[in-house]
Amino acid sequence: MQWTSSESFARACSSGLLRNTGTSAMPQSEPVSILLVNELAEEIKLTTLAFRAFFPHCRIEAVYSLEEAIQWAPRAQWHLILLDDNLLAQRTTPIFPELKRLVPSVVLVLQTERSDSTSALNALHTGADFLLYKKSPAFLTELVLYTQDAFEKRDLRLALERTQERYGRLIDTVNDVVYELDTDGRFTYVSPLITRTLGYSQEELLGAAYSVIVPSDQLNQARHCFNDRRTGTRASRQIELELIRKPSPDSAFPSRIRIELSSKGLYDSERRYRGTLGTLRDVSQHRRQEDAIHQFEHQLQETDRLLAQRWLRLVGQYRPILKWRLADS
Repeated sequence: MQWTSSESFARACSSGLLRNTGTSAMPQSEPVSILLVNELAEEIKLTTLAFRAFFPHCRIEAVYSLEEAIQWAPRAQWHLILLDDNLLAQRTTPIFPELKRLVPSVVLVLQTERSDSTSALNALHTGADFLLYKKSPAFLTELVLYTQDAFEKRDLRLALERTQERYGRLIDTVNDVVYELDTDGRFTYVSPLITRTLGYSQEELLGAAYSVIVPSDQLNQARHCFNDRRTGTRASRQIELELIRKPSPDSAFPSRIRIELSSKGLYDSERRYRGTLGTLRDVSQHRRQEDAIHQFEHQLQETDRLLAQRWLRLVGQYRPILKWRLADS
């Protein structure tokens, strides 16, 4: 099938050649929007036929210059912009960064007549997502295959970004510090609440060993729970430890806080250990309140004891007087 023959391509579509090469009409959760940037009407026609055969109901628009491409870029949420290499000479500055700025999630494809590796590297370096050699006899089939793959990766990336956003919002609403360690016990993530809890910024702890915030007399206990490898019911839950706050310039010694720690090991699909996920909860104030309550209760008990002793002494002092008065009456 030759890229330059619209009749042969039309026959290929009708005879199922695209299906025979492993492609079929792609189910669409939303209509695909494609912008073609090419000055050759025949190539635009062939490309449109290829995309419509593979992406039913897709929206396809065509422009004939880079200036028009910039004007059209913000007009829709384009899934793909296919740009012909011959138009790049119309600008002295790279076009791809500008298009990415206007449509951040778009897939940018450059079609070219040059097949050397230098051209491919230059295209990718300037911002193209991938490059296709348009003189290839299977160019149109390769185009829809690469486009499908790019859309799937784009959807996965967007889904991951949404998941990360939800995870970030969840972390921000949790009153516990969330942390993650690598296999060497170094922080790979720590939530922003760490600053309020220990005084360290996230950047100060990333890459640091967890032991930097653990007092030396607590290291033995922390070693078995802070970077716990266990999972399920055997994992560490609500273990109390003391941690060191970041020293302040006006204090000679670092202060300690009491925390409650829960953690578990992280494993990949092949059950290889990848690190530890855990939470830290500042229980210092709670413990101070509990200590104050216990102290108050102790004081009440001591007061009751003293009152009882005084009452017994008074009874002992006044018992003879009471007996005498009772005898007189």
